[in-house]
Amino acid sequence: MSSNTQLKNKNYATFWQRLMANFSDELIISIPRLMGIYYLFQAKDLSDFFYRAIVAFFLIFIPSLLFEIFYHTWFLSNSGATPGKQIWGLKIVDESGEYLSAWMAFFREMVAKKVSFGFFCLGFLWMIKEKDRLTWHDMFAGSYAIKTNHSWNSLLVTIVLIAAIILIILATISQLPEFIDLLFSALK
Repeated sequence: MSSNTQLKNKNYATFWQRLMANFSDELIISIPRLMGIYYLFQAKDLSDFFYRAIVAFFLIFIPSLLFEIFYHTWFLSNSGATPGKQIWGLKIVDESGEYLSAWMAFFREMVAKKVSFGFFCLGFLWMIKEKDRLTWHDMFAGSYAIKTNHSWNSLLVTIVLIAAIILIILATISQLPEFIDLLFSALK
């Protein structure tokens, strides 16, 4: 049986499932970065701010970029789905129904997805007209997004993620007046 015949019987993920899975992944990935911003806003004076900026750059922002690369590459190549995709019941597979290689997972998520996003999200919207619901990054990587049977309550988990992000943002905003005072006092 050819690989294309194997995938013809698959239930391809819908636009909304894929959108929510990507949204959930972005929420998860944004947590360390938001914590880094919160850490910066804790500065007590200008020298403390510069110290915190250096620490945040090397110990929070660079590691969070590496975490993002690892997150997408490792999860897609080892289980076929990032946590966001797992929450929404999706798997990413190649033409033969196998998980992507680490290199192809990296290429799909860190390079090809940027191309899909770069042209006014046309690469993502392409799936609406495509019979196999392929995006540009799927076409570039030879991947398919398929539905799986999952037991997660997708909407509830996403709401919990949103609530966690809102709490971090509110905590950061609460530090904003003191941070602005710090900057204005440094300008005097």
